[in-house]
Order: sequence, then C-alpha cells, then structure tokens
Amino acid sequence: MFSVFIIGMSLFVTAIEPASAAAINVTSTMNNSEIQSALDNAASGDTVNFLGKLYENIQLTINKTLNIVTSTGTILSGSNPKSAVFSINGPHSSETKINGFTINANGTGILINSTSNVIISRCNISAANGPAVNVNNSFNTNIENSNLTNSTTGIAVSGSKNTKITGSTVKNNKGNGIGVENSINTTINKDKITGNAERGVKIYNSVNTTVNGSTIDSNGNNSTAGPYSTGGGIYFQSSKNVKITHNTVTYNSHGIVGVDSSNVTINNNTIENNYGDGIVLHGSAINITIDTNTIKKNSNGLELDYSSGGNITIKHNTITENAYDQKLDDRETEEAGNGINYGRNYRNVAGETVEHNVIMNNQGRDINGHDADYADTLPLGPNWYGVTWSGDQPGYAVGQDMFCCKAKGTPINLVLYNSGGNTYTAYLMDVYGNYITDLPDISVTFSTTGGFSKTLTLHNGHVSVQIGITQLGNGMVLVTSGDETAYVSFDAEVTNPNSGNGNGNGNGNGNNNGNGNNNGNGTGGSGNGNGAGTNGAGGNSGGSSGGASSGSAASVGLATAAADAGSSGGSSQGGSNGQQSSPSKDNSKTAQELFIDKTVKSPEFWGIIGIIVLLVLIFGAYYRKDLMTMIQKSKK
Repeated sequence: MFSVFIIGMSLFVTAIEPASAAAINVTSTMNNSEIQSALDNAASGDTVNFLGKLYENIQLTINKTLNIVTSTGTILSGSNPKSAVFSINGPHSSETKINGFTINANGTGILINSTSNVIISRCNISAANGPAVNVNNSFNTNIENSNLTNSTTGIAVSGSKNTKITGSTVKNNKGNGIGVENSINTTINKDKITGNAERGVKIYNSVNTTVNGSTIDSNGNNSTAGPYSTGGGIYFQSSKNVKITHNTVTYNSHGIVGVDSSNVTINNNTIENNYGDGIVLHGSAINITIDTNTIKKNSNGLELDYSSGGNITIKHNTITENAYDQKLDDRETEEAGNGINYGRNYRNVAGETVEHNVIMNNQGRDINGHDADYADTLPLGPNWYGVTWSGDQPGYAVGQDMFCCKAKGTPINLVLYNSGGNTYTAYLMDVYGNYITDLPDISVTFSTTGGFSKTLTLHNGHVSVQIGITQLGNGMVLVTSGDETAYVSFDAEVTNPNSGNGNGNGNGNGNNNGNGNNNGNGTGGSGNGNGAGTNGAGGNSGGSSGGASSGSAASVGLATAAADAGSSGGSSQGGSNGQQSSPSKDNSKTAQELFIDKTVKSPEFWGIIGIIVLLVLIFGAYYRKDLMTMIQKSKK
C-alpha cells in the first residue's frame, strides 16, 4: 500500500508541474512558412534559436510568449512593403523577447501591437516603407541597445504606455527619429538620435515624456533653419509633463521647439550650433521652466513667441554668442542673432521670470523686443550682461546696443573688495545691494599696475586671488569680465562682505548696548556689527566706506545705487534711521556692571536667595540648643 501511495503522488506531482521551456532551432535551410510553422507549434515560453546567417522574404507572426534569439548575427530580410518582418500581436504574446538580429525590411521592421512587456535588444533594424520599430497600443515595451536606421521613422510609439528607449542609435531616418503620439510615460534615455530628416524626437498629444542624457544632433534640414514646425532636435506639441534634461542638442535646424504645451522642464542641456533658434516657445505656454542650460551659437538663443499661458521661469542659463547668418536663416536681421528674442506673437502672461542668467556677446542684441508689438513691457529681472551700464535705465550700454524696445530690467555687476593678506575677492551684486550666488560660472581676470594678471572662474558668486606684494604696484587692483571692470585700491580697508546683511535696509540702529545691527549697507552689507561698542555703531564697517571704493570703474548704475543706499541706509556714520549714538552712562558701562544689573533684576536670583535663607532658618531651629551652648561657652 505504501508503494502504491508513493507511485500515485509521483504521478500527481508530474501532472501539475509545468513543462520546462524547450529550445527550438531554426536551421539555415528553412523558409518562411516552415519557420512560421515552428513558431505556431512552439509552446509559450520556448526559445527559438536562428542558426543560419541569412533568411529572405521573412514575414512572421508571434502570438505567444517566445524568446527569439540568434548567436550568429542572423540577417532577416523582408520583401513585403505592407507587412512587418516580426509582428508581435495580442496579449498572449506578452513578454516576448527578440535579441541580436539584423532586420532589413521593405515594410516595417518589428510591429508590437496590443501587447505588453516586450523587449527588443541588440538589433540592427532598417525599414524602407515603415518604422524600424512600431509600438502600437502596448504597455511596458523596452527597446535597448539597438540601431534603428534608414527607415521612414526610427521608432514610432502611439497609444502606448510605459515605453522605454535606452542606449540606442536612431539615425538617418527619412522622417522623425522617434515619434511619440497619444502616449503616456515614455522615456528616451541615453540614446544617439542623429541625422534624421525631420525631427530627432517628436512628441505630440502625450503625457509624461522624458528625454534624458541623449545626443540630439544634425536633425531636420540641417543646411538651413527653416520654419520651426518642420524640423529640429526635439519638438513637442499639445503635450503635458515633458522633461528634457542633460541632453546635447547640436547642429539641428532648430534646437528645442515647444508648441501649446504645459508643465515642461528644460534643464541642464547643452544647446549649441543649431541653424535656427536654440529654444522656441510658441502658442500657449503654461508652467515652463528653462534652467541651467548652455545656449550658444544658435540663430537666436531663445525665441519667446507664446501668446497665452503663464508661469514661465528662465533662470541660471548661459546664453551667449548667438549669431545671425542670412545664408542659413532667411528671417529679417532684427529677428535673429539675439540672446532672447521676443517674437511677433509674444504677449505678456502672468508669472514671467527671466533672471540670474548670463546673457552676453550675442551678435544682435542680448534682449530684443523689436517685433513684440502686443507686449507692454519685457519682464526682466537681474541678469549678467558683461557690459558697463550708463544712464539710469537698463538698455543703454556703453559701446553696444544690447537692449531694444520695451525691455525693463536690472543688471548684475562686479564689485571688488580687499579681503586682507594681499587677497582680493570679486563678487556679483545687483543694483539693490544683493549678492548673487546662483549665477552660472563666468571668467574674470584680475590685474594690477604691478604687472599681475590671472584669469579665474567666478563660481557661486565670488572668487578670490592672492597677489604677491611685489606685484601689487602702488595703484589699483582690477577685475574684468567681458566689458565690465571693478576696482579697489591696493591698500583699501579690509572688508568681509560675508559678515554683512546684504540687504541695504538702512536700519543701522545704534542701540544702547552698542550692537548696531542691520546698519544699512549701501552695497549689500559688509558687516552687521554685532559686537558691543562704546560708540553705539558696531556695524560701521558697512555702507559706502566698504562698497563705493570697490565699485565698478564705469558702472554708473551700480555706483549710483551704492551711493543712494549709503545715504539712506548707513554710511560709516550709520544710516538716517540709525544715527551713531554718543557715549552715555548706559552704553558705556563695563561688562561687569552690565552683568550685575542683569543678575540683580533676575527673578531666579531672588528665588535662590529665598531658598538659602529658608535653609539657614531650618538649620538654626534644629540645632538651637547646641548653638546656644556654643554661644555660652564662647562668652566664658
């Protein structure tokens, strides 16, 4: 009976145990119908291994989960212009994998239709009359480490979700490199997308699309700029939640073009040498952030041509050396060669911020609003333009017509301080006396009348240099960037701006205890002066004595602001709201006297005295007899 039980259990386990995946070999002599029959007869989960070098007239349908591989670099050639070499269809084909093939299709290379979790890896695919890979109505598709070339479109994604394209080359396609339409959660990561005739990446009516860490090069009609709607590096329209980060976007007809889109982030990209504009915003633009990009040597750096929307933030970008070439761009001269160009359709929207950018050395204007007929003003915060300002309004620069038409903004300027020990520190400051610490890096050159010269990078808003005493000469120390120069006498008073309030509040109150806090520094506050002082003006290192002497050599706007701040917020004698106090009985007390005053007025002090008195009374009562005896003995 026991033996019968064991045999029965063995049969039961065998019955419920799933069959292990089989390996099916496709020999070199098999034709298309024979291969299709082998696929149809395979079980779900089987591996199909192609052994031959070349198979022609291939048109295969996969309707179950298969792992299709080759170890010999098999070439599959398809002749039908209306079909795919591999058609992966329906939910039963989910988790199919295709690895290692070269596919030359007359129609489509691989069609992934209404399925999920398909992986295409290490394939070289071209398709004469269709996409190299067509992902339609599918979920969780991964295309990895593949070359998608010489097709109508490299990769077409439509009506799909969670598609990932990683580490692939998408090159020389007759239309778009990658097209994403009506899809959700598409990620394009670390790909090379080059030489495609229309756009490198086109995103239309999609949500949550990310293009990250990719090279987007020479896409569009890259011999000329052309209309921005016809080609370029990355184009998105009618889409939400688009993230374009850490890409190199170069030599395209246009760099990045956005139309009628919202919640867009364009960060940390290098956008250079595009024949048209670096970045274009057109139509409706809502919640757009353009931050920490290098945008240079394009026709325009930015073309702002939106007519509605709001919350546009443009910060921390380097926008330089953009130039106009009529052979490449047939627009009028006024419309090209600018750092930021406000287009013909531009209208003011709520929440526009353009500040803390480096905008300089552009061939046309750094800021151009010549054709912005519908705008009241061009909203600009403090930016670095690398030129010396003249006049009391931005837009008038010595030697350069850098602003045009309706632009209102303020510059960021250089200031220079003697930091002590033959060390001199250059800072960036706006005209309100605020130190700017988040500007992109710029190069500055320190020099002296003693022959010293050294170029350094001004990072996080400041840079210091130590100069040998023999190289100081007997005149000025200068720092120069672009066309702007700041200076300070080699023996100027030692100043440490980091100890100041940096706000120029004009609150230099010489309090009775001599703290003199917030004494209103005209150039941003070189010292709060918190230490007690007998003159009641502990913050007297600020104001015009610490800043005006180190102002820009020809930065009239900055010097004026510094003087104004000094008159209203505290020179070395204190601000109008914080005049220097004369010595008085209160504020000339010694530290010991102040301590005694504070202690005597303290409730805690009197509480301790009460406890001591109570303990003495208790002690005296308890030892009263002994104390009396001792007193009597002492009298004897």
